Amino acid sequence: MNILVCVKRVPAPGARINITSDGQQVDTAFLGFTVSPHEECAIEQAVQLIEKHGGDVTVLTLGPAEAEEQLRTAVSTGATKAVLVPIDTTDWDPQR
Repeated sequence: MNILVCVKRVPAPGARINITSDGQQVDTAFLGFTVSPHEECAIEQAVQLIEKHGGDVTVLTLGPAEAEEQLRTAVSTGATKAVLVPIDTTDWDPQR
């Protein structure tokens, strides 16, 4: 069994969100990021399934290079593979 879990890099719960001076984007300079709790549950469920039936759990995210941190966290919880689809434009920015 091969399972793909898509995750999104989101601001850490309880983080103070600041907007850039032009009012167009979230200022990420001092903002911590994580994976949403719902996606953490999806990773855990996928890991439980492969522990029972065998296979791989691949975690996929779209984002900047910094999103590798969230992928490493997913691998540390049992995912066997991680894929980052790199983007560098705000049109695909997962924080928008």
